[in-house]
Amino acid sequence: MLKALGSARPEAQRQIWPVRSLLSWMRQHPPDDSSLFDVSHHVTLLLLLASGRRVHDLTLLQTDPEHLQDLGDHLVFWPVFTSKTDSATRLQSGRRHNAPPADPTFDVVAWIRRLLHLSRKRVGRVAVRSLCVNTRGRVAPASRSVIAGWVRTTLTAAGIDASAGSVHSAVGSSRLLAGHTLDSVLQRGKWTGCATFFRHYFRPIDARPSSPLPAVVSQSFQAA
Repeated sequence: MLKALGSARPEAQRQIWPVRSLLSWMRQHPPDDSSLFDVSHHVTLLLLLASGRRVHDLTLLQTDPEHLQDLGDHLVFWPVFTSKTDSATRLQSGRRHNAPPADPTFDVVAWIRRLLHLSRKRVGRVAVRSLCVNTRGRVAPASRSVIAGWVRTTLTAAGIDASAGSVHSAVGSSRLLAGHTLDSVLQRGKWTGCATFFRHYFRPIDARPSSPLPAVVSQSFQAA
């Protein structure tokens, strides 16, 4: 009887916001490159858009030589253990970020270097190795809730009413609908299987892209 009631009034399929809307806003509102606050917000979004991974995964990025390699035209992060999908037999892969051509707004390599420069001034001699550092108050690694607040602030400014975690779904859905293979989408977003992706994360896009996604979403990140 319950199944019949559900069939008679099916739940409307939820949609996810188009990544292009956020990219357009970011292009029109570049950050102040002298502000740690602005650059931190910008870099977190670039990393989430480039990798398609979870907000929590940004707390696992550290800047010591063991976890960050600066190789000129690209950077490689080796995240510390404790990602949601990490286990004794399955670890998060390295994250290689390339500098995309053309628009400097989305040059993730340059912006990460800028963030490191500004962070050193704030951190000073405090032993903080995290890429994301609190921009106010006590000097400490930025928590997941702090980083999520940065993302949500930008989404709201861009006119997108969604949680910080929605970026994970938006990037994965956009890449699949743009013609990328399912395997590459799952690997990039660190999903454990297609069933999880389609059941909880894949959503129709409000405005389906008709051309390839910008480089920040399609080219600037590779699994190392």
